Amino acid sequence: MSYDVSELIPRLRRAIGDTDDSNYEYADTILEEYITDAIYNILVRWEHDYRVENGIIDSEPSELEKTMFIMQSKLDLLNRQPRLSFRSGSLSVTHRGDDTDALEAKLNKAVRRVKTVSGIGTSLTEFDDFARRLQDWLYITNIK
Repeated sequence: MSYDVSELIPRLRRAIGDTDDSNYEYADTILEEYITDAIYNILVRWEHDYRVENGIIDSEPSELEKTMFIMQSKLDLLNRQPRLSFRSGSLSVTHRGDDTDALEAKLNKAVRRVKTVSGIGTSLTEFDDFARRLQDWLYITNIK
């Protein structure tokens, strides 16, 4: 099942604080490109099989993976923005807060979680067999 990248745009807008719908700072097409780039940029941290073509991801990512794509998009946006800006008229200096370190730490934590879940897999134990037998018995007796 495929997934449209544009469905992640509202989440990215909330993450970057671009929520004034009468005066968006970024166009939807730019944000969609950032999300698409993020899907490939995150390959540096985590190897996945998602491919994007014409704004469509070949298979639907999990909610955690979608959040990771948003986090990577925000990180990419923050890294491309100047930290200071000046105005020439009557001198005005604007300093933007830099939360890239905190965001990077959260993204690394999410990547570790995905790697752990995919690396551990499943194992069968005596308890698993008991739980399955109980589930079968409940199904047979219609207790559910």
